[in-house]
Amino acid sequence: MELSKAASRTMLTFKHRRYFKTLLAEKKLFRRELPTKRGRILSCKSSIDIPSRSFTSFDRNSIVGEFGVYAKEYDHSVSSPESFWKEASDSLHWFEKPQTVLRRKGNSLLYDWFPDGKINTSYNCLDVHVKDGRGDQTALIYDSPMTGRKEKYTFSELLEKVSLFAGALQDLGVKSGDRVVIYMPLIPQAAIAMLACARIGTSYCFVFLLC
Repeated sequence: MELSKAASRTMLTFKHRRYFKTLLAEKKLFRRELPTKRGRILSCKSSIDIPSRSFTSFDRNSIVGEFGVYAKEYDHSVSSPESFWKEASDSLHWFEKPQTVLRRKGNSLLYDWFPDGKINTSYNCLDVHVKDGRGDQTALIYDSPMTGRKEKYTFSELLEKVSLFAGALQDLGVKSGDRVVIYMPLIPQAAIAMLACARIGTSYCFVFLLC
């Protein structure tokens, strides 16, 4: 005898509730405050003690090691954003190197970064590494826990596939300045499609298909 859709949903909801109650009993799930339909907060005590931490005594200059370097870099980016990003931009490939790092638009909060420069994200992600002799190195690893499928792509392989798909888009009439919507699951071909769009200068919007 087949169950109706309503009965199936009721049984599924019951199983979910029983599962989460089990997790709560074993203290594997952190209970937090939940918003009600009227926008009020439904308070519930935590089943796990949260360690207290005072941020007032935090001094980034006392940090050593990797995070200490990050703190100094962060301070530099805030105090001198133009010099910081000018130095960072020197590590990228530019088709036309910018002469202006930051252009402010009056008193507004709108800014133009590197307004007179020309750069291509796809070229920096792929071509630069291939030309530097890293073409045979692994650039993308796909490991799906749902299907058990595993794949690896080198920089050279990705460059070939991205160039091929970019050419296919151009054959369809897609050109620089156009807008492309990509509707795909989270698979390697999704990254290839995005890099292909960036390669020919199109703006794209990605809609992930859950499957």
